[in-house]
Amino acid sequence: MANQMDSRVDLTNLLTRCHDMERRLDDMGHRYDVYIQRTMDNAKSKVEESDRERRQLLDDQKELEEQIEHVSHQIRDEGQKLAMKQECAAQLAKETEDLKQKHQIMAVRLTQAKAERNILKEKLVRIQADKNDMRRRHAIESKNAQAELDAIKDITRLRITSPGVDRTRFEFTHIDEHDLDRVFYVTLDIAATRVYSVSECVPELATVQELIDQLNKDRDLPKFIKQIRKAFCDATALS
Repeated sequence: MANQMDSRVDLTNLLTRCHDMERRLDDMGHRYDVYIQRTMDNAKSKVEESDRERRQLLDDQKELEEQIEHVSHQIRDEGQKLAMKQECAAQLAKETEDLKQKHQIMAVRLTQAKAERNILKEKLVRIQADKNDMRRRHAIESKNAQAELDAIKDITRLRITSPGVDRTRFEFTHIDEHDLDRVFYVTLDIAATRVYSVSECVPELATVQELIDQLNKDRDLPKFIKQIRKAFCDATALS
């Protein structure tokens, strides 16, 4: 009986221990399941996080690639603009150099022009001085010639008339002793070239052309008047 009781106690203890072990195993299994679930959840969360990060990285990469493409496009545009600017700058530099050379040439020409102008001014001053001197001498000569002509007119009884445009007639009296009022005259034409020629000579003289040639040569009108009157006197004496 006692042995049976002991056997029951041992069995009960054994069952209790089995139940306790089962409970502990269940608890351990539950904790393991929880651990596994938690681990799986963590892993899933990490996978999802990794997927999000990967998608974010892909999005960032795509955005970066777009930015790179945009920047590359800008770089190409700026490169083209820079090339155009460099080409324009080179053209401007060439034009500037051409303008500098033209400016230097113009400066040299201006210097030469100034020098030539100064020479011309000096020449004009000399010409004006010569002109003034010539006018003074001409005035003196004209005055002397007029005085001489007046004296000749008084002595030779000369009268000067103008029968036409560019014509001058020199009339003499008191040549013929038998007829002091008889008029001897010669009419000269003065061309645009200031060359004298005879249009009338009364009476005719053989030497009149020779006297005209001498007048055109030396331009001495008082001398011509004296010579033509002498020629009239000589011709009258021979007649």
